Amino acid sequence: MDNNEVYALFEDIRNGLKGINDKLENAPKISNSQSGEQAPAMDLAPIKDLFDSSAKEHQQQTKAMLTKFGEAEVYASNRTLHLLRELKEMFVRNSEERTDEPQEHIHRHCFDIRSSKVFSSMEHMHCQFLYVSL
Repeated sequence: MDNNEVYALFEDIRNGLKGINDKLENAPKISNSQSGEQAPAMDLAPIKDLFDSSAKEHQQQTKAMLTKFGEAEVYASNRTLHLLRELKEMFVRNSEERTDEPQEHIHRHCFDIRSSKVFSSMEHMHCQFLYVSL
């Protein structure tokens, strides 16, 4: 749920509460007197109807948002699955296309690091790399 939808929901709730407050302010005032007289009964049916209609509206909006979210999740899952299948097919194709040709023989040389010539040439190369990287 993005911020705009959350903001819209809060605005709807705020407007509903303002409507209820306006209805309550317009209702006949009941004084809290000590005379022992009973206050006239208020008809709370309009307020209950307002709450019910507001609750149904918010329930419908919530269901719509959850449906939209679910559809987005399904789309993302299907897209991910499709990409993984394509990747697998690509690996299979590449492994089938690869031929097992003999590789070139690579000459390996072994140097004795303790030799002064090898050590000095390695140190010289190291200094050159440091100078180039600066």
